[in-house]
Amino acid sequence: MSVWLSHAALIPIYWNRACPVRLPLPIIPGVNATAHRFGGFGLRLHRADLFGRPDLVFPARRKVVFVNGCFWHRHEGCSKVRIPGTNREYWLAKLERNHARDARNIALLEEQGWAVLTVWECQLRDLPTTTERLVAFLESC
Repeated sequence: MSVWLSHAALIPIYWNRACPVRLPLPIIPGVNATAHRFGGFGLRLHRADLFGRPDLVFPARRKVVFVNGCFWHRHEGCSKVRIPGTNREYWLAKLERNHARDARNIALLEEQGWAVLTVWECQLRDLPTTTERLVAFLESC
């Protein structure tokens, strides 16, 4: 069963702190608007049965999208990735574990036949470009 989420429908979810929907919210309206023109993409949020619990899941197309925070997932070349000066060894180990876990989850998903796209927090500043990139990913074979 596919669920279509409008921007208005997501607002109560977005402001519920217990629900981890915060980062993908800005791109969902653009994806849904485009999806309606192409007959739908069948969006699901945070499927717990998949490795890494992807933020956006499109089961009919076997595609998943992770929307990662630049600091927590070590986006290479991003200004937001700075190791805190206090307790530096802890943070280096923690962020390295996150990075390794992300790579492992992507590899496991790809082994199961899922196509994976990572959208970074800093890329959400340019929503039209990010939405175009996401739609192109979903339309590709």
